[in-house]
This record gives sequence, structure tokens and C-alpha cells, in this order.
Amino acid sequence: MEVMRHFGFRRNYQVAEYFDITPQTLSGWIKTNTIPPKHYMKYEQEIAKPLTDKSEKNAVYVNIPAGTAEYSSQKKIVPYIISAQLIKKYKTILFILPILCASLSALYVFVLATPKFTSVTKVLPISNDNSTLSGFTGAAAQIGLAIPTGISPGTPWDELYPEIVLSENLMQNIIAKNMATNKYGSAEVLINILAREGHYTDQDDFIKAKLAIEDLLEMVSIQKFRMSPLVTLKVDAFEPQFAQDISNAILEESGVLLRDLKTRQIRAKRRFIEERLSEVSNEKKMMQEEIRDFREKNRNLNSPTLLMIEEEMVSELVIQNSVYITLKTQYEEAKIEEVAKTPMIQIIDGPIKPVKMTSPKPAITILLSVFLGFILTFISVYLREFSQRIESEETISIGA
Repeated sequence: MEVMRHFGFRRNYQVAEYFDITPQTLSGWIKTNTIPPKHYMKYEQEIAKPLTDKSEKNAVYVNIPAGTAEYSSQKKIVPYIISAQLIKKYKTILFILPILCASLSALYVFVLATPKFTSVTKVLPISNDNSTLSGFTGAAAQIGLAIPTGISPGTPWDELYPEIVLSENLMQNIIAKNMATNKYGSAEVLINILAREGHYTDQDDFIKAKLAIEDLLEMVSIQKFRMSPLVTLKVDAFEPQFAQDISNAILEESGVLLRDLKTRQIRAKRRFIEERLSEVSNEKKMMQEEIRDFREKNRNLNSPTLLMIEEEMVSELVIQNSVYITLKTQYEEAKIEEVAKTPMIQIIDGPIKPVKMTSPKPAITILLSVFLGFILTFISVYLREFSQRIESEETISIGA
């Protein structure tokens, strides 16, 4: 009945009190499906007419006599829309639940969540074209010499740099450095800061170091695009200056590791050239001795065969002299390059000290929580109203 639905009644005696009649009289109305004119006017003025003026904004059921076959089969429901009456009825739920969600979200963002600041650095690893070695490679190829693979030209430093940054050796060096933070004070070793953040300070040194390296690797990300030699380094930390300091430490240590790696390659190249230089020098001396002995034994070179042999020996000596000069040049350049402290990375941009938090984002998080609160409110109101309708229908059926 519209009266029960309109006022949210659940029992027939509430409808009887509304019409100021006894429950027995109401049962007679339900059986005969009739309402006396005096009471029908009250129904028309207070219930039926407002529903018609609102164009059935609330749920409206067709008034089919209860107990008939059409009551269950021909009943239809107009889609339920929240109206001002329902807003007034459920104002507590409609406003308190979104406010509660927003409050919990603000509590998480500003109190419980650990802030994250991201420092970004763009780095250009300096390529090593091994131009000094390539000149020797051409000359050595003419006499069938093989170059060791360890000193092959064109080491891809830009491809190697991300692996060096994420290596455990570099991270081991980083966690041993002192860092200053507002949260833990100045001159605190990084491994202790990470251990206090991760709550594993009571672990032994080996386990603590492993856990600190894992945490640091999660804070660091490095990316290189295939079509560009630039490498982007990102470090996440709970303070802006802390993120920048870790970035500086990574750049410093990675530059040292790259330089040491290059120095080892140059040292291997120098040693190889030094060995070949000694061999070529001995071969050249032997060739000179052979030519001198040949000329002393054959003072009158009138024979074409002897002249041809002499030309071949001289040509071989010229080649040996050329190889010796190339090796000598490469050897001196390698010695200079070995002691030089040339930087292996060039910083294009950064490390940037972040100004805003990367996560969590307060405005977006709170707005999403408020939106979620409204959705939960509408679902709650809909389920409650739907439950009341079902109960009212069951009450009417029992009364009939």
C-alpha cells in the first residue's frame, strides 16, 4: 500500500492509526478493496496528489487489489530516485559516511603513510671508442695478429651503466656511507637508517646488510631508452634532501666503478701491446741481422734470384718497422690513458631535489575516498529502501 510505503510503516496497525480507525476496520477495507469517501479524501490530499505532482519520482506501485492473481504478476516498479524526502530521511548516512571516508583517507595520507619524494637525474655515460686500439688493429691484421677479446673496441658504456648501478657491489659501497636526515639526525650510516625504517635493527650484520641492499634497490630505478644514450636515474626516499644525497652517492660510486673498469681494460691493452712490442722488436733485430749476413755473404748481387731474396727480406723488415712504430705509439698512449682520471659519466640534469611528494597525493586520495563514500551511501540507502518495500509487501499479503 502507498500509505505504508509513503510513511515507512511496517505493520497494519500503523496504517489504522494514520486513518484513526481500528485494525479490524482496516482488515475489512483490505478484504473488500474499498476505502470510505471520508478517508479516501485524506488519502488523495496527503498521498496520492503529491505523488502525481512529482511525476512518480519515488517508487510507485500500481494499486492492484491484494490477494488477486494480478497482484503478484502485474505489479510494476518505477525506477527509484533519491528525492529531497529521502535525503532528509537518510541525511545522517548521506553526510556522515563520506565525511568518515575522507577523514580516514586524510589520516592515512598525513599520519600513517610514509611520504615518497623522487629525485631524478639524467646521465650520459661517456663512450669509449678505443680509437688508439683501432689503429693497431688495422696494422696487426696485415700480419695476421689476433686481438684479445677483452680489449675489443666499442665498449657500450651506456648499456653497461644500468647494470653497474644496480649491482650489489655498488649498493654495498652506498649503504656504508653517512647520510643526514631530519628524521634520524646527521652523520648516520645509511645501513642503520634503512634498518630503522625497515625495523630489522636487531638482525646480525650480514642479514642487515642484505636487507638494506634489497630496500635500497627498491628505492632506485634506472631506465635507458634504446634510441637514446641518455640514462634516467630515479631515487625514492622519505625526505627530499635524502633522495638527492642518495642520488649523488650513486653517481659518485658508479663513476668510480666505471673508471676502474676502463682502467683495467686499458691496463690489459697496455700489457698486450708491451708483449707484442717486445716480440716485434726481437723479430726486427733478427731480420736486420739476417739482411746484414746475407749482404756480407753475397757482396756482388748480380743474380736476379739473389736480388729478389734481398727485396723480400727488406720488405719484411719494412713491415716489422711499421708494426713496431704503431705498437710504440699505442704503448705510450695506453700508459698516458691508464694514469689519467677521465670522468666516465656526464651529468646532463640533476640530481634534482624534489619539491612535492610523489606519493601519496593528498588531494586525489581524499577526493577518491569521498566519491567512494557517496557510492557506498547510495548503495546502503537503496538496499534499505528495497528491504522495507519487501517487508511491506509481505505484511500486506499476510493481512489479506
